[in-house]
Amino acid sequence: MRINNNIPALNAHRLLSHNTNKSSGVLERLSSGRKINKAADDAAGMAISEKMKAQVRGLKKASQNTLDGISLIQTAEGAMNEVHSMLQRMRELAVQSANGTSTDEDRKAIQDEINQLTSEVNRIANGTEFNTRNILRGNMAPNSNTTVHRMSTGAPATFTSGKPFGIAATGVFSVNASDLPQNGDTLTINGFVIGFHDLGTPVTGANVTINRTGLADEEDFRDAIRALTIPGVTLSAGPGVGDFRVTATSIGANANDVEVESSAASRFGGITVDNTPVTLVGDNGDSQVAALGNLTSQQLSIWVDGKERIVNLNKLDGTAQNATTTSLLEAFNNALGDLGDAVWTDAGTIEFRTTSIGGASEVKITGTDNILNAIFGTTVADNLIVRGEAERDTGNAVGCFYFNDVPEIGSTLTIGNEKIEFYDSRIGPYTGSNRPINLADGQNSKTIESLVSELSGLGFAGVDLDVDPDVPQRLIVTADAEGFKGQAIFIEGTPKEFITNLQIGPNQGQGFRLSIGDIRATKLGISWTTPEGNTGVKGSAFRSVIEVTNGLSEGVIEYALDVSTEDRATAAITVYDNAILKVAQLRGALGAIQNRLEYTAANLDNTTENLTAALSRIEDADMALEMSEFTKLNILMQSGTAMLAQANQRPQSILQLIGG
Repeated sequence: MRINNNIPALNAHRLLSHNTNKSSGVLERLSSGRKINKAADDAAGMAISEKMKAQVRGLKKASQNTLDGISLIQTAEGAMNEVHSMLQRMRELAVQSANGTSTDEDRKAIQDEINQLTSEVNRIANGTEFNTRNILRGNMAPNSNTTVHRMSTGAPATFTSGKPFGIAATGVFSVNASDLPQNGDTLTINGFVIGFHDLGTPVTGANVTINRTGLADEEDFRDAIRALTIPGVTLSAGPGVGDFRVTATSIGANANDVEVESSAASRFGGITVDNTPVTLVGDNGDSQVAALGNLTSQQLSIWVDGKERIVNLNKLDGTAQNATTTSLLEAFNNALGDLGDAVWTDAGTIEFRTTSIGGASEVKITGTDNILNAIFGTTVADNLIVRGEAERDTGNAVGCFYFNDVPEIGSTLTIGNEKIEFYDSRIGPYTGSNRPINLADGQNSKTIESLVSELSGLGFAGVDLDVDPDVPQRLIVTADAEGFKGQAIFIEGTPKEFITNLQIGPNQGQGFRLSIGDIRATKLGISWTTPEGNTGVKGSAFRSVIEVTNGLSEGVIEYALDVSTEDRATAAITVYDNAILKVAQLRGALGAIQNRLEYTAANLDNTTENLTAALSRIEDADMALEMSEFTKLNILMQSGTAMLAQANQRPQSILQLIGG
């Protein structure tokens, strides 16, 4: 028997604590009704249940959205039902007016009623709303105009390197870059011989002679230039009379300068040739052709608006066949990519052109001092930071133009020689008549009708036309020219129908596109904005007097269908038949959609029910099972308490030993 450690009491206490903790968990589940009250209860189950819970809540909201969509359709269809009734009445009146027994006074009264009914059709179309959204007059908000945003064209932002590459002298001749022609080759100009060789011993070679004297005219001289060939050298006619240009095809070679020798003294483009070897240098119209050497180990970067591109110099190993102007230019252009390009100038320098439009572009080149000095004649990289803004084209194009009448479905817009079709990638092409439109400098906002006859000015040559797959009613016109990269012309328009999206699923991309046609009187063909409008039925016509309102105000805005004569009333019957058919088609489409959405709602409810059942199996506690567990633990706790008390009494027997 021991006094210091009562092992039975410790064991009884441990078991009592264990049962007490389990009882606390059971009480938590019984009080909340959930098996998972914290992540520790079931980590995996908690993660799964939260995802299911999001789906269930999304399904419930999608079902509500579907029912809202059904209510919207019912609102629209109910209004169309009234329009149908009025169209039936107008057709009935047209039949009455077409009867030979009707007098002029009768037909005047009939015409008055038709005018009022037409105005009421407009009122219903313009005034029918669902949750403050007009649903029967097309999509008028927020902007009913169509706008073409045209980016400026113009030149790209440019800067040039501070050092010419190769000979860039102007005047009688100039060389943009240097390569060593075959040693010993010479060029004779009117008796003056220019020899090409390196600093070593010249090698005898053939002389090539052009004599200006004796050539009939400038064209003969240019032909002679084009016929002249020297290995590694390209010749072309220069800008002045008798001038020509000598262009070598590579930059230096193996650290040797290129020299020019002549057999007599003369001056060509600022270069004195006096039978003494002359090394051309890059100052004041003269030009430098010192070899660049091996640049493969050098680091060079070009930055455009903060974006760094690494220039790959692996090809520039200092050999004559590799150190070509083409190789250097190719290295820069490969690095620039779509940020710009590099080109040779007539002065023999490299010009860097960015493609930014409408703002300054910051361009700089960084690298080791050796390479900056070799290529750009400076070790200060900041000297190459030049800001340039692309020039804007001030020709016929204007920033944008507007027209008040949004194109009908299928109408096209002609700008210059380019025809642009208004197209919605989700519902197909629009239908209607072509409207050629000209953009003129300084043009104000005009309606399509005022622009139809003005086509003359702007042609979009070199553009790509694409339908935006993501944005309805947007056609992207992208130009290919430099200074236009990354920019686009947007043609944005609002369709002549109400279009909305119903979110009928719990996840992205589970929407339903709902469109409701425009049922205003002009769209049904029973009125028009001008008396010369085309009804589409031979013999019918619109009134010469404007008598129809929009239904929301007293001002008259349209011309009603004319039933004032027997012939026109007879033809008007067919017009009303067409209108009745159109509304019937719209109502039929809405009815079909309503039926579909009712099935959708039923399916959503079914899915919600089953997913909720699965969620319940993960989250909800089995109350009967938990109550059984609680009863067991409660009994064990009471028993444990009693046994702990008994264990605590066991050391009392030691006193009997001591007393005995």
